[in-house]
Amino acid sequence: MTSNSVGISWVNNVAEASAYSWLENLAQFNSSGHCPQTGGNTNQKNVTAYLNANNVLPWVGMRRCNITKSGVITNFQNNSATGCNYTDTPTTPATQVGWTLPGYYYWTYHKQTTLDANTYRWFISPDGTGTINGMAGGSMPSDSPYYGEVFTPTWKYHPAFIRNTVSKPYLVLGAYEGHTTGSGGSQILNSTAEVLPTTNLLCAGARTYAQNIGSGLSYNGWGQQDFLSRCAVQLAYLIECGGFNSRLLIGTGIGNLSSETHRGTGVRTGWTSTLAAANGGTNLGNLSGLGVAFTDSTIDGLYVADTAVSGNQAVSYRGLENPWGNIEEWLDGLNVTNYIPWVADNSFAVDTFTAPYTSTGFTLPAGGWATDIAVSPTFDYTFIPSAASGGGYTVKLAYYYSNPGASTNFLGTTSWSWNSGMNNTDMMFLHFVYTSANYLGSVGGRIMYIPQ
Repeated sequence: MTSNSVGISWVNNVAEASAYSWLENLAQFNSSGHCPQTGGNTNQKNVTAYLNANNVLPWVGMRRCNITKSGVITNFQNNSATGCNYTDTPTTPATQVGWTLPGYYYWTYHKQTTLDANTYRWFISPDGTGTINGMAGGSMPSDSPYYGEVFTPTWKYHPAFIRNTVSKPYLVLGAYEGHTTGSGGSQILNSTAEVLPTTNLLCAGARTYAQNIGSGLSYNGWGQQDFLSRCAVQLAYLIECGGFNSRLLIGTGIGNLSSETHRGTGVRTGWTSTLAAANGGTNLGNLSGLGVAFTDSTIDGLYVADTAVSGNQAVSYRGLENPWGNIEEWLDGLNVTNYIPWVADNSFAVDTFTAPYTSTGFTLPAGGWATDIAVSPTFDYTFIPSAASGGGYTVKLAYYYSNPGASTNFLGTTSWSWNSGMNNTDMMFLHFVYTSANYLGSVGGRIMYIPQ
């Protein structure tokens, strides 16, 4: 890869099958590796892109790890190593199961021209030095200002890795959905396999419980997953997998279970790792794909038989378990008032619309299937919709939902949960409906560590 950059183009007014094209070109790298795709997508271009991403940052650095409460990564999940001391089931909150997300640079191009109407181009460079091919047959349309040259764009370090003006080399998210231990205000939100995710959490509560991991330390980088980190995962996923529809490209996830069976908690963590291996499946480790299929007897052991078990499987994106489905997760640093999202990278608080929060200037549409993306010079890394329709998934981004009460302040969460229907669980889904004091019992959190 001489250009040291990869990208994807999306045209939102053409058929889904031909809406995407790789640029600079992840699907055509001349390299080798183990294809992480274990889902139903057998399109050779997709499979080749998965295969080659194993050798390219940031994807090659996305992996499960054990991390201490002081932020020291002690072991990485290695799918082939022997004698590895990594564990998916640490016994105390002093060790968490993390998932590393290396920092990267990006560039977004969106210009509605005669030949490039309603087309978006996103590029990633691991070190901000990559060039882009604007020559004939290259990555840029012939009526763009970049056509006819190989150029170096103005790469920007992704905002997920800039905190209070300080650049960070990586983030660590919880590999698993959060589970609390302890009691009262001293509870700790943990990331570990083989436990039920804790739901019915307020956003502020989940944040506090995550921060409690590092209580008493001179530097406490712990908190819960935020909107910026989600945007960074979404962009990396999109360029690797070649489309918005993660349910098709990797798997549906857990989204169609009955409320009588699951009582608001979802199913246990680890169904892409230890529980999968214990029930006739494969521990996916750092691979993308689906965990073992559930049956009435294996789904959890705590619940009655569920006739809707079929088709529900935990999903992994390079070791990040259930980034869609099972439970909803709070996205810190994203507050909405009068349909306008405000974003912060530090000092998170609910119902706050002053510094460090900054208005995106975007006005959210009514809920539905997102059909277009809001872009500005500052906020060119998000997938906040600018338009939505009531139609089904055809050439759409993903389902998106907002509460019609525009006078109320809202917070953001990830995709809907275990009983929402398969179409409502997706990597690109955004949900703007809960307030700081009003939420459903299916909402929980995921921890995040920001290094010093």
